Amino acid sequence: MGDAQTSMPTSIPPFLDKVVEFPTSKVSYVLERPLATYRQCHDGTPAEARMVFTCRRMKSRLASSSPDKTDGESKGEAEFVMKIKVQYVMPMVLSPESSAPITWRPSP
Repeated sequence: MGDAQTSMPTSIPPFLDKVVEFPTSKVSYVLERPLATYRQCHDGTPAEARMVFTCRRMKSRLASSSPDKTDGESKGEAEFVMKIKVQYVMPMVLSPESSAPITWRPSP
């Protein structure tokens, strides 16, 4: 593993959704601004980066409807920090006779 390089990104990359949902806990976060990007594995095995963002919690679309609470955190006013790992995965080349479906699942 090589030395990590830190850079200050200026905006949220277009390949990331601005809303990150966690279905099991029925909570979502809105990415607001990037704080830093840490890049590693410069030899490309695998190509990856870790990005740190400020975010705000919001009521998930998956949550059941419930009345709003009065404290600031429940209304999404609390600020959080989220670290996201981005990893490039080489596309698979399937033969024309392959009938296996391609599925994607997020890492735990």
